Amino acid sequence: VTILKSYYLFEKESIHAELGRAIMARAGIGDLEKLFQVFVNLGIWDPNENIDLHRYEVPTEFSEEAMTLTRRLLTSAAARPDPKRRDLTDLRMITIDGQSTLDFDDALSIEDHGDYLLLGVHIADVGHFVEEGCTIDREAVQRGSSIYMPDRRIPMLPPELAEGQCSLKVGEVRPGISTMIRLSRNADIEGYEVFPSIVRVTDQLTYYDANLAAEGNKEIAALAGIARKFRQRRLEEGAIHISLPEVNVWIDETGELIVNKTNRESPARLLVSEIMIMANWLMAEFLIRHGLPAIYRSQADPRERLFKENGGTLYQNWMQRKFLSRFMLSPHPERHSGLGLNAYVTATSPIRKYFDLVTQRQDRKSVV
Repeated sequence: VTILKSYYLFEKESIHAELGRAIMARAGIGDLEKLFQVFVNLGIWDPNENIDLHRYEVPTEFSEEAMTLTRRLLTSAAARPDPKRRDLTDLRMITIDGQSTLDFDDALSIEDHGDYLLLGVHIADVGHFVEEGCTIDREAVQRGSSIYMPDRRIPMLPPELAEGQCSLKVGEVRPGISTMIRLSRNADIEGYEVFPSIVRVTDQLTYYDANLAAEGNKEIAALAGIARKFRQRRLEEGAIHISLPEVNVWIDETGELIVNKTNRESPARLLVSEIMIMANWLMAEFLIRHGLPAIYRSQADPRERLFKENGGTLYQNWMQRKFLSRFMLSPHPERHSGLGLNAYVTATSPIRKYFDLVTQRQDRKSVV
């Protein structure tokens, strides 16, 4: 069975390729796909087995060593005192995520100070719990990111951390890394600071909730206004905004296949997208200012532009993707043409993406 599984998954690349072919020939099996039904009949795989998990050797469980450390962290790391953290628990903070989200790694706040606005982007301080080189960290770097599939989710971190201590859950006090951005009444950035914080989310909203509140809620309306103006400035700097429908596929509790089209330009999704881009850009600026190495993302100009700003048709948006240059990863900051920004990193999803956790650790070196 081990030989045949290897041959089915990797074919001629399998170390058992020659023997696998011989066994199939002796068994009179000419079609490789018939092996799948053999494995199902033997109870080795389910009829809906996700073959790619085996083919790419994606781990679906955490080691006992990692789970032992997780259990220890759940009782000790949260209580670790840290006088360097600024207490922001008196601020009203919101998260805006999908309806099925279980791990919340970013929250927003907005304060009106009359002459200026103070926008807060608060990211869960995953590095407070997961130290570089520990067992959990080693398993996280092997995974690289959380994986979302129609029927299951494979987290980068143990669920007890991803959905528990690291998650910015409503009413719970959590360690964070906060970026406070001072904006003029016209949403021009006048300054910012990054610091370790203690945060507490007051409202956990879905995109649907935030869309409903976009007109009547002053905070949501202010955040949406900032996001629209920031996008317009990026477009004026040459950003390429490609707007295509997002199709989501998942399987519900009864096994029914659900297909849904999401409007990526709704007020709530635009709000979250643009403010996270702003935060990541400012994180890049922060790292440059402090001379810290980081994994910067950049992108050369497209080979051809099919429309100006965000005025293209659906077909033009689809075709524009074919003319984009590949994004590049580098230890040196360079312009990101697609975003219209002079430098860019990703740091706002440290629970789900290892790149973001690495960047956040670099930020922490200057502030913790």
